[in-house]
Amino acid sequence: MSYHVIDLVRERANERDWELIFDSGPNSDRRTIVWEHPCPGQTGQPMELEVTFNVDGRVVQTEKRQDGVWCQRTSPTDGFASTTVHLETLSMM
Repeated sequence: MSYHVIDLVRERANERDWELIFDSGPNSDRRTIVWEHPCPGQTGQPMELEVTFNVDGRVVQTEKRQDGVWCQRTSPTDGFASTTVHLETLSMM
């Protein structure tokens, strides 16, 4: 059995009460997973977090949206995702 970055992201999302609303599945070069989380005390659409993984399971891009508009985005500066990008992704939750 192996443990991947995607497993860590899912675990963190579950801990923080993010609800999975979309998973493109592992059948392509990129896998996109979207979670949403209601913002306490705010009206409107819930906060959305979209995480895109490459075929190796590394984070390619993370985008946080409020009311359909991105408010925080991170992506690696080169072809390989760094630990910093993975940590930023987890901190967005």
